[in-house]
Amino acid sequence: MFLSFLDYIFDNEEANIQRFDQIMSDLEDVMEPNYELFVTGHSLGAALATLISFKLAGSSKNWVPKPINLYSFESPFVGGTDFRAAHKVSKLQKYIENQISI
Repeated sequence: MFLSFLDYIFDNEEANIQRFDQIMSDLEDVMEPNYELFVTGHSLGAALATLISFKLAGSSKNWVPKPINLYSFESPFVGGTDFRAAHKVSKLQKYIENQISI
């Protein structure tokens, strides 16, 4: 059964808690004031890191530091024209610093 990256993170009906919600809960437990957040991934993990970074950058949670630092390595194509447009027209783009993209 094929799941898209988006489904894997945000629309997993088989889990009792969505993966993104679990990630947010885990992060909230360890975040302290003045911490920076780095999201990394390689290959398929880089695609997931890209989606998670975008979602974190748009979070209204006050404990989520901005900017989100994304390090992605050899990522497959993520998103389409709508995803690209969301980056360009929103203020979220300035909250994601893609340090290295190979």
